[in-house]
Amino acid sequence: MMKRLVVLLTLVIAMTCVPWLAADPIDLAAKPVQDQINSLGNQTTKPESQMLIAQRGKRLRRSQDSDSSTPTTTNATTFSASKVKQVREQAQKAIDLGQPTHNGWAKSGADPTKLLPAFAPLRIKDGFVLRAYQYCQGGNGNGIVWAMPANAEFPDPEKCPKVKDRFLEAPKPPAALDDVMEVVQGDDSPWSYLAASLLQRELKEFGAMWHGTNWNTHRVLGENPLKADNGEGRTIMDRPSGKPEEWKWLERSPRQWNPQVRVEKDRVTVTFYTYSGHQKQTIYRHTDTFKRGSYRFKTERKEMAQGPGGFLF
Repeated sequence: MMKRLVVLLTLVIAMTCVPWLAADPIDLAAKPVQDQINSLGNQTTKPESQMLIAQRGKRLRRSQDSDSSTPTTTNATTFSASKVKQVREQAQKAIDLGQPTHNGWAKSGADPTKLLPAFAPLRIKDGFVLRAYQYCQGGNGNGIVWAMPANAEFPDPEKCPKVKDRFLEAPKPPAALDDVMEVVQGDDSPWSYLAASLLQRELKEFGAMWHGTNWNTHRVLGENPLKADNGEGRTIMDRPSGKPEEWKWLERSPRQWNPQVRVEKDRVTVTFYTYSGHQKQTIYRHTDTFKRGSYRFKTERKEMAQGPGGFLF
């Protein structure tokens, strides 16, 4: 008899100290996670019990996140379009092409290596240099940049083999590497991969003038340019023209416009959007895929939307 009274007394004391143990049982499996947490929190508790509830709520949220089929963005880093604009402007100021007087191919008078400080932390591997040729004709220009061993000869263009499948059959020195990005190094940070995407495009545009320009007509976007306040006095070269209803979306409008870098175990994906009014007003998505640890990449460009008109040089 005494044992029964002791057990009963113990239960009464436990229920008095921790009231939520005496409450109606909560069917956790049948309720959404937030409702489960609210159900726990809505009951009268003492401080010790509130701590237990908070800890349980955190566990429930973690469980919900791990079970969700929606991809998380914990391994993605977003950068502002304004930062990209500043970097591009810094790079363009670093290069002075002067006023070329030659026609055809010639050694460039500008040093493409001077682009690198704008794209820190990227750098050129020890023992290598960047060399460039420029083609000029009637005020138009195109160029090509090669990565070479620092001690290799950099011959005049007429002494070089021609790359038949490249525009204007560009000259290629015998010691030049096929891909200039082979000699680029960085610190494996998300920004370094976005910087590599931008650097490669600047190098491809090196020496370009007038009709030879392409990448320089692209504006990297941080918001929907059809909804943005683009300001007065800006032209079709900087912002879209026409009403939003005059534009045709070829793909779904993205939720995230700013440049984004997604880092995974073995690869890195850089995604950004640009607007160009060259030839036809178009919004593009650029997707660059890297093998992690290397700054060479494969790229895909997709047209997202097209608008009325465009411009020509």
